[in-house]
Amino acid sequence: MKSILYPFCALVCLGMATGPVAAQRVTAEPGLLVLEDGAKLFSAKARSQAEEILRNHKTAPRTQLNIITFAELPPARAEAFAKVKGDRAKEQEFMRQWALEEARSNRDKGVVVLIAWDIKKLEILTDRSSRERGFNDSRESELKNILTSAFKEALTKEGEERAKILDGALIKASQLVVDHIQSASRNTASASGGGEREAPAWTQWVCIGLAVLLGLWLIMGIVRGLAGGGGGGGPGGGGFFSSMLGGLFGAAAGMYLYNSLFGGGMNSAYGDGGAADGMSNTGEGDYSGSGGTGGDFGDAGGDFGGGGDFGGGGDW
Repeated sequence: MKSILYPFCALVCLGMATGPVAAQRVTAEPGLLVLEDGAKLFSAKARSQAEEILRNHKTAPRTQLNIITFAELPPARAEAFAKVKGDRAKEQEFMRQWALEEARSNRDKGVVVLIAWDIKKLEILTDRSSRERGFNDSRESELKNILTSAFKEALTKEGEERAKILDGALIKASQLVVDHIQSASRNTASASGGGEREAPAWTQWVCIGLAVLLGLWLIMGIVRGLAGGGGGGGPGGGGFFSSMLGGLFGAAAGMYLYNSLFGGGMNSAYGDGGAADGMSNTGEGDYSGSGGTGGDFGDAGGDFGGGGDFGGGGDW
């Protein structure tokens, strides 16, 4: 019995000592606003406020909002749009494909908003990671309504009044994104020090020390067992097999105890839908499953790609 008990205890300690490595948490990162404002819709002050809203929102993976504005269609885009103008389905596909190309060429992640000011259209895409973390079709529609309602109103105003409306739309859009995109798992520690319970440092060092001492005993016992040293592998006898069996059960028990006592989950770092290899397969930058949500904010416009009517959207 002792021949199983000793290696069992050794590997319990080893399992607890290595628990923090196996249960490694992902550090939450500040959110990021990427604003390419070619149409010069938003003021520097509003940009700074929106950046702060994103920066104060720490998640894993990082929450990212990308807004790209064009005052006029680039020549090649203008030529392509002229061929589909008037066909609602083709206009929708034109905007979606353009947004996808922008997102891929810029290697964007998160929520992408493409705004074409001269043709009074916009398109919203959300990558798989952000969709799985809360920014679904309904949230895309909310974002669309915020922007298109503001843009419609801004078109009827001038000067400071118009600038105030556009800036307000940017800030409200940023707030909507951070309100509905959360970290993917409870196994996320804030970069500022928050997160789950962790084992005190001294307990980990004690476990490591015990594991080393008992590990040496286990190695000596195995060597003795293989060399035919009497009754077996260490104090109490029992042989190589019993020592190995005790060790295997001990390792499993140690990892389980660490998980139970200190909250270091053995699940994927990104929850049930996440990939086991962590950040490399979380869906960041994957827009393949996004159908897109788009709309018009001109006089002739209706919505497309997301449904709904923004005509009665009201003030934001």
